[in-house]
Amino acid sequence: MTKIIPDTKYFHYYNANSHNHKCGDCTIRAISTILNQTWEKTFDELIPLCRKYGRLPNDPNIIDKYLKINGFIKQKEPRDFNNKKIRLKNWLEDNPNFNAVAYLGSSHIAAIINGRVFDIWNSSNEILHTYYIKGN
Repeated sequence: MTKIIPDTKYFHYYNANSHNHKCGDCTIRAISTILNQTWEKTFDELIPLCRKYGRLPNDPNIIDKYLKINGFIKQKEPRDFNNKKIRLKNWLEDNPNFNAVAYLGSSHIAAIINGRVFDIWNSSNEILHTYYIKGN
């Protein structure tokens, strides 16, 4: 039985994987969620880039290329007024309508929609690193 984590102010449980796996596919889950497309479509569209560049779907170079193709613009890691790194939940307090694909913590990527992480675990307490927002 799948245990679903309760929603919070900054988190909404969502697993885009159609087989309900929780298997290191955060890149595909995050991108498919932010693009509002299926996990399979995202996977199928990532694979040609992976073949072309000899990399895996979770490689930052592949993520960067795919998101740019889909109209996203890379943003630098935000810092506070003391130039310290910021936890996602603290960023969301000042940016409640934030929509992005973001690197969180040491090795995770997640979709953030209207100020909430859509994921299989609550990573809102992680450090917000580089992120991508949809361009105009």
